[in-house]
Amino acid sequence: MADVVRAVHPLLKERGFRKRRNSFNRETEPGLVHVVAFQMGRYELYGEQHDPFTGEYGRFWLSFGIWLAEIHRGLNHWSVPAFLTEPECELRQDAYRVGPAPKEGWYLGDDRESLVDQLRTVLTESVLPYLDRLATRDELLAAWERDRRAAPLTRGRLAVALIHLERGDRARAERLVREHLERTGIHPAHAAWVRDVVLPRLGLQP
Repeated sequence: MADVVRAVHPLLKERGFRKRRNSFNRETEPGLVHVVAFQMGRYELYGEQHDPFTGEYGRFWLSFGIWLAEIHRGLNHWSVPAFLTEPECELRQDAYRVGPAPKEGWYLGDDRESLVDQLRTVLTESVLPYLDRLATRDELLAAWERDRRAAPLTRGRLAVALIHLERGDRARAERLVREHLERTGIHPAHAAWVRDVVLPRLGLQP
């Protein structure tokens, strides 16, 4: 895995990403970070019998996301990490959803040069153009308003509300939070957390 990541590192470095292990970060405006990550499938623990039929052994996937500081501050009580990982992002995507990447992942036992060529193609033709279109908050908000599938924010209206609150638009933020809480099928525990923890912390009215 390290060899494959090392081979595509120059491409991502040229696009402004910095690397840590198998993940890459790029800040496109203050507090907005693009994350690209190479994620390994499960592997046997020491002494565990190898099962070649699990479907994940020796495989890896390419995923990416967008992290925003105001959403982290509004929803979490811990400090901002020095380097972001894909699970910490608000917008999270798998490469196969936006381009010709295999849903079942790539197999590290395949020809190394072919693997790297495929990854470069997916990055340059699908993943990076997707992220480039969402390099600012204005672009992200416009994409979300136009088509939720184009910018699938994990917490939807709640996330958008936090962006608008950071910009000083408290009325819009409160309206979006109310709409978030009125959604059909919202989990009661989540709704209670938003009302009892998030809103008081932000000084918003439900």
